[in-house]
Amino acid sequence: MEVLIIDDDIMILELMTISLKERNYKLTTAQDAETALEYCHNTYFPMIIVDIGLPKMNGLEFCMRLRKLPNGKYSYILMNTGMAEPEYLKKALDAGADDYLIKPNKYELLSIRLDISEHIIKNRNKRFKAEEEIRIREKELKETRHRLTTILDSMKEVIFYFDSEYRIQWLNRSATELLKTEAKDITGKKCYEVLKKDKNHCKVCPLKNINNNETHIIHEMQVQDESIFRLKSYPIRNDNNRIINWVVVGLDISDEIFRYEVKDFLNRISDIFFSSTNLQDIYTELMDIFISRFEKFEKDKNIPEEKILDIDENSHNEYHECMLKGPHAKGTFAEVEERKFITAILDNASALIVVLDRNGHIIRFNKAFESLSGYTLKELYGYIFWEKLLKSDDAEYMRSNIDLIHDTAQMTFENTLQTKNGKNKYISWSKTTIKSISGDFSNIVAIGTDITDKKKAEREVKLSQLQLMQADKMAALGTIVSGVAHEINNPNNFILINTPLIIEAWEDIFPILDKYYTTNGDFDIGGLPYSEMKEYISVLFSGIVKGSKRIKKIVNELKNYSRPDLSDMQESVDINEVVKNCITLNNSLINKSTRHFSVKYEEDIPSFNGNFQRIEQVVINLLQNACQALQDKSKGVTVSTSYKKTQNRIVLTVKDEGIGISDKSLSFIMNPFYTTKRTSGGTGLGLSVTSKIIKEHGGIIEVDSKKGVGTTFNVLIPLR
Repeated sequence: MEVLIIDDDIMILELMTISLKERNYKLTTAQDAETALEYCHNTYFPMIIVDIGLPKMNGLEFCMRLRKLPNGKYSYILMNTGMAEPEYLKKALDAGADDYLIKPNKYELLSIRLDISEHIIKNRNKRFKAEEEIRIREKELKETRHRLTTILDSMKEVIFYFDSEYRIQWLNRSATELLKTEAKDITGKKCYEVLKKDKNHCKVCPLKNINNNETHIIHEMQVQDESIFRLKSYPIRNDNNRIINWVVVGLDISDEIFRYEVKDFLNRISDIFFSSTNLQDIYTELMDIFISRFEKFEKDKNIPEEKILDIDENSHNEYHECMLKGPHAKGTFAEVEERKFITAILDNASALIVVLDRNGHIIRFNKAFESLSGYTLKELYGYIFWEKLLKSDDAEYMRSNIDLIHDTAQMTFENTLQTKNGKNKYISWSKTTIKSISGDFSNIVAIGTDITDKKKAEREVKLSQLQLMQADKMAALGTIVSGVAHEINNPNNFILINTPLIIEAWEDIFPILDKYYTTNGDFDIGGLPYSEMKEYISVLFSGIVKGSKRIKKIVNELKNYSRPDLSDMQESVDINEVVKNCITLNNSLINKSTRHFSVKYEEDIPSFNGNFQRIEQVVINLLQNACQALQDKSKGVTVSTSYKKTQNRIVLTVKDEGIGISDKSLSFIMNPFYTTKRTSGGTGLGLSVTSKIIKEHGGIIEVDSKKGVGTTFNVLIPLR
């Protein structure tokens, strides 16, 4: 049986390897979870023995990730860890572990657990092999289906797959291109709803009239009143010869149908041109042919003949004359139509288009610019564009670069346009110049795009990137703290375990030493006379135990604080417990910053629903800010907790006697990246994150500060 052992302690790996070789296991070892996961991607390990306190990725996260892998679903996971707290047992089982052993453990206990696990693994292996076989068959089926779909999608013929009720179940790429839609939009619809655009079944449906012995039928259909297709429809029958599906293959034969009609149409035109008819009669006859051609397709719509060319009856003769005599025939129709044409193009363009004279006076603009600016052409006509519509600094740029604006070369620039309702819009412009027939400079044409949303998005992306960078630093710091805590915890456990044994040994040896002292007089122990040492040694041992317990407490709080926040907002949070933990973590900073630190806890404050770790972050941010605001150690910091019963709110107060915050800065301190401590390494994220966390808890932060006097932060959290 293949067994994977994961532990960052090489000595434990060697001991486990020696112990398990007696069972003829095929062993694989890893010192971190990432490497182990790579092994599990390619290999199925029936048993995995893993520690919780691993570097980078811990054993709990490894379990959760492993259970999501096909090869890890049936692995038997045995947690072998030094973490004896009941909460870790629950977390391990929740993460997917099957068993839990506390280090150090005896081989006999491990052997019993392995015997039990082998019976479970045998059953799991059978299920794994069966599931693996199914997975292989499903993969082969998927690959076959993909190859078939690729082949069908590459065919120029349209292919449909219907059920027995003529509902579309599948269609190839040629069919979706023909129907100009996505397959998901028509799957499940009846064929006649899609192909004929009719809610009713075809009056004569060839599919309904197929004989029991026919393998396919051939018929023709006009699809969506456009192209004509020759269709071959193949029925798929069940064992009872009942049709359960249809495969329909179609080929566009429109060109074949209309070939003779087109040839006849061209022959008629050719006959007219080679006849002796005068030009006016040729034109009239050609127009009649074209109109008759339109009538063939538009007759059912009752469109009058003169509307087929989208011109009214009065314009018809004028249009004929212009066509015969040229665009300058009367000098009016062509010009009017050209102006209409240009106006239509300008007004239907989505870009902003503005036409200026050589001095920047507004001559015209399109509907898009009118809609954006809020001004009509009547309101702006004759105004200098940059003086009327741009911000002062942008207007100054345009004035100082008028020569560049007059230059015939294209020019691109951005500026801020002020709309009629007072809003600022960021516009990206592309400028070109128009010359008159004589070659002189005539007009400026500016084509713009509204990039306001783009600018906003860029600012948000930049802000997000900065926040991600800071979050990444904090995550890296959390990883380092967790690793250091783990390294400290291991030797500290040896101190905690071994010191009581040494104390017992001392108590046993003390009567012997004391008797020797009475008989022979004083002697030295550790460089001190025994008579002095015997008074202090119990104090020394007590100090070692207390110090070791304090190390353990600090390490546990560091691990809890740096642990990834996976909890929701439904934890029961005791504000006094949070403050005590945070003071422990910041004890060194507090002692370095002030000689006057005080804390007052109100008793019997009710707990509230929230996130313990995030509230810890709030208290730590406020404590650190208070300490950093002090100019010398004679200034103090006060922390207090209380409960306002009438308001049903918990209040946390952090007060310092520091330098204070100016009125100008006070309104910005909660903004992301705003800091007055940039030169000393401030990021400006502490209070922003604090404010966000308190808002998540439905609370508010009140700030009162006076320059040179100090600052008070009141955090008010409602009970929910």
